[in-house]
Amino acid sequence: MQRLPHSVRRLRLSALVRRPLPRNRSLGTSPAAEFSTAPRPEPESLFTHTTYRWLANERHELKARYSPFNVDAVERIACHAVSARQCVSWQKLGEGAFNKAFLLHFDNNARAVFRIPCPIFGDASKAIASEVATMTYLRERWAHNESLAKPPRVLAWDSHYDNPAETPYMILDFVDGVTLNSRWGEIQGQDALDAMESIAYLETTLMRGDHEFSQLGSLYFAEDVSEELRSRPLYLEQDKLDPAAQELAARYRIGPIADREWWRGVLCPSGYRPRSIAAEFQLRALDSKVVDFSDPFVRSTPADIPQLRRLLGICIRIAPFLAPREASLVRPVLNHPDLTLDNVMVAAEGSPSAVSFIDWQGAFIAPYFYHSSFPPALEYPDGIIAPLPGDGTPPPFPDGFDEMPSDIQHYYRVRHRFAMRHRSYLYKMALLWDSLRFDAWNLPHYNALLNLVGCIVRCIGYGPVDLQEALVSLQRQWSTFAPEDCPCPIGFTEEECAAYEAEERVQAEYIDNVRWLSIQLACRRDGMVIGKYFDEVYAEMLKQKEQWDEVALKGPFPFREGGYSSFLG
Repeated sequence: MQRLPHSVRRLRLSALVRRPLPRNRSLGTSPAAEFSTAPRPEPESLFTHTTYRWLANERHELKARYSPFNVDAVERIACHAVSARQCVSWQKLGEGAFNKAFLLHFDNNARAVFRIPCPIFGDASKAIASEVATMTYLRERWAHNESLAKPPRVLAWDSHYDNPAETPYMILDFVDGVTLNSRWGEIQGQDALDAMESIAYLETTLMRGDHEFSQLGSLYFAEDVSEELRSRPLYLEQDKLDPAAQELAARYRIGPIADREWWRGVLCPSGYRPRSIAAEFQLRALDSKVVDFSDPFVRSTPADIPQLRRLLGICIRIAPFLAPREASLVRPVLNHPDLTLDNVMVAAEGSPSAVSFIDWQGAFIAPYFYHSSFPPALEYPDGIIAPLPGDGTPPPFPDGFDEMPSDIQHYYRVRHRFAMRHRSYLYKMALLWDSLRFDAWNLPHYNALLNLVGCIVRCIGYGPVDLQEALVSLQRQWSTFAPEDCPCPIGFTEEECAAYEAEERVQAEYIDNVRWLSIQLACRRDGMVIGKYFDEVYAEMLKQKEQWDEVALKGPFPFREGGYSSFLG
């Protein structure tokens, strides 16, 4: 009998010695960035990343996010888009790892968002073209569904650098509201359920749509793909479409995957079989010698090349046997690529049901099982609250909870609510909203299958350990999902499996130690810190660095100049 899993995550669990949490500002949800509005700020303040600082490699991190553009041209384009005569003020709305967004105010009281990619993104032209097409498609496809929160409307855009703005850009309708993240730690009861149901409604509407896509890849306008791709239909069974779907089928096509992970290097994939194409792409990168293994931001070394070749070759051989046999689980579907709390817009007061879903960058059509992973907004915060009991009872609070300071207790209470929301979403999705998720989550090789593409496309940057572990897991589970007449082609010896699993345990423990250090420092795992807290956090980091034991904690201190960086590698 199949059982509902206790927790569905992309990330693995591992043991960790708990350290006391600090009594400081980090105990609530992420603080909102503070930006001022000015008629025309100095251009450098617009181009430069000013929201965050980094505890290590800061010069490189800032350079990768320095994004110049032609301010005068942007104002002219934006004024034309909103039928205004003058842009009266700029406000830096947000800066993330890969994009900048500005709120522009105009003399006719209109507001619009100007968004640009940072150089670190990779192939920004494909990203912009696909994201604009995806958002426009969603608004048109479900135009008459008033219950569905939609993406912002695109007012103007250009996917190339050779335009008057001198950068790829989008100008979007401003969504009046706040992120769900700003309310998530305070709402409870029916309000929390309303927010979760609006996320679930988006996922189920997109993934259980009545028109089946013809292939995998990202959405584009038909004129933005090659002639060969324009000849392929958007949907299967084109002759059975209603008039509205026929209009969509004429306007849109499926093209290269626009996810950033596929576009870090010089060589770029153009196919639509994620596992085998990803492995072939990485092998071409090794063959072409475009990878600089002396780069400190890359974990792999020249000594890893033979093993990487072996692992990638295995991935190509096993790719035809990995997909689930049930047709419904491999049906091509679209879903939001990053359903975090910051990408769900809600009203500032009243019901926190979603009013818009933002940031569709990197969205692509993939098999149903691939898009069935848990939305990041509702992932279970393991390592902070004990694992959820399988009998439906609430998880216990940590030992000594009653004696903890009040702010620490508040921190744990908030995380306890988050854990309970995870389980609520898990059960309601599987039992009420979309029972097919239950079938995907119960695939015997689900976790390895879900993680495999990511392990492949990042095996050079991250090193071979994660890919080794994914393949060991598939080898051990092979008989549970592969055809009966298909022997496992992976071929690791038992000694190799044991060695790879030992490497993975060490790496997982190190990653958890880094995660707990990040919690103590109130920074992200790449060392990103809110700018106004930088001096305080940096001083605390130096103290932690003196106490760091590389042997006991399974690796070097993570925040060091020239050290590994997940974004820069």
